[in-house]
Amino acid sequence: MKAARHRSGFASGISLVETIVSVGVLAVVIPLAMAAMLKASGTGASARAETRATAIADYCLLELRAARKGNSAYFSPVKAGESFGSAGKLMALGFGRDGAVLGVLTQAQYDQGLVKLDDDQVYYLAKLSGELDTTSREVDLVTVAVAVEYPASKAASKRSQVIFHTKLP
Repeated sequence: MKAARHRSGFASGISLVETIVSVGVLAVVIPLAMAAMLKASGTGASARAETRATAIADYCLLELRAARKGNSAYFSPVKAGESFGSAGKLMALGFGRDGAVLGVLTQAQYDQGLVKLDDDQVYYLAKLSGELDTTSREVDLVTVAVAVEYPASKAASKRSQVIFHTKLP
């Protein structure tokens, strides 16, 4: 069987050079496209976390105020005008994808990271701490820091954080 020939006299079809060029283009384009998609998914996760972080921080402050009154669902009582959340006294909560609180974390869970808490998927962790402000002369103010961390599955040193600060009397 003979290959069909065009009027110019060359055989129709794809040449070896065209095939090599197209494979070379694909070898460059596919990894670049995959890297762009990976970067976009990471940016999406970061944006989602920063959006949820404000609601999580607000909830943590409500729990802190309840702990000061002695009726927090998650924390033991905290005295007004005193530091809290120092070494050995972790105050941390786990949150789901939608920002709903899932429960209190132990020091080991916080340090190592966790995927589930009581059969619920954990996406964010919030750690509370407060230091007595010695520069204030009128009232004993406590500088409160709420660190919302993500993803919860990573170890503490490898998580990203959004930190909120406020002062409470």
